[in-house]
Amino acid sequence: VTSMRGTNNLILIKTSPGNANGVASLIDSLNKPEIVGTVAGDDTILVVLDSENDRKRLEAEFSILLRKP
Repeated sequence: VTSMRGTNNLILIKTSPGNANGVASLIDSLNKPEIVGTVAGDDTILVVLDSENDRKRLEAEFSILLRKP
């Protein structure tokens, strides 16, 4: 993970090339009910959440899990 940015109920996660699918799979495996879904490209993941409140909390969790301050 190279960067992470959130807005409203979305989190955009950037990875090094070729690694977005693996990180998205890790996020999906968390089975968090507030995550509506993920869409992964080559180096970008879009995480769709139920609400903005969920986003703020999950961004903090992802920062720890994905080691991105």
